Amino acid sequence: METPGPSRSLTDLVADARAQDSSAWNELVDRLGNLVWSITRSYGIPPHDAVDISQVTWLQLARRLDRITDPERLGLWLATTTRRQCMTYLSRMAGPRRAEPYESLEARPSGTASTEDAVLEREQSRQLWDAVNRLPDGCRALIRLFLCDPEPSYAEVAVALDMPVNSVGPRRQRCLKRLKTEVKT
Repeated sequence: METPGPSRSLTDLVADARAQDSSAWNELVDRLGNLVWSITRSYGIPPHDAVDISQVTWLQLARRLDRITDPERLGLWLATTTRRQCMTYLSRMAGPRRAEPYESLEARPSGTASTEDAVLEREQSRQLWDAVNRLPDGCRALIRLFLCDPEPSYAEVAVALDMPVNSVGPRRQRCLKRLKTEVKT
């Protein structure tokens, strides 16, 4: 098959990948790989496990490529599949069952936050995430990566966002400044 340029639509790439065109598959991975990686890392999943989750996500796409009905929404499909894989991973790592919501309203040990404090903290967290979600895609992805625990290195961020390592710090500062402005609005 002819190797078309990088301007192929997702519809064309999916069609070509279905026809066993490895360059189309590689272009899909190149184009959407950062999305998958940034989602796994935004869940705070360690890099070695994030690689495994990414591979499972791409394997699921390979197995289901024939069933993709709207290739232009492939990014959404990958994001959903990646999130599900992350949640499965986190639930396996969580251990024992967590308390049901109503159980957490029972008497708290002394020294813990009151219900009002918890509600206030939840509201502040929601406002912060609303502000993060109003940021442009690049800043949103960068900030989410830096909220991972443990925080990724600049090299890891550079790989995840496909940018030079020496650009990570200045871009982080610009994005945090923009976030600060969004929080105030």
